[in-house]
Amino acid sequence: MDPLHATIEEFGADGYTHVECFCPRCRVIRLRPMSWLPKISMGLTLDARAQRLRCAECSGPLLSVKLWRQADVLGKPRA
Repeated sequence: MDPLHATIEEFGADGYTHVECFCPRCRVIRLRPMSWLPKISMGLTLDARAQRLRCAECSGPLLSVKLWRQADVLGKPRA
């Protein structure tokens, strides 16, 4: 998977579950589940989606948008 040209569905198939967004006005980082994204955005690349996302509090543009998966943060589950 090429991360520059991959769509949101391809990231979801790769195990990513959330989108991490940073608002410079509110100075807050929020995690949004991918299921909360509008269905119309599912065919877009991450860059195209990042340009359209807005802060939930102040409706300002977001400075940083990253994909997030639980396994990267918590590590692999023990068998």
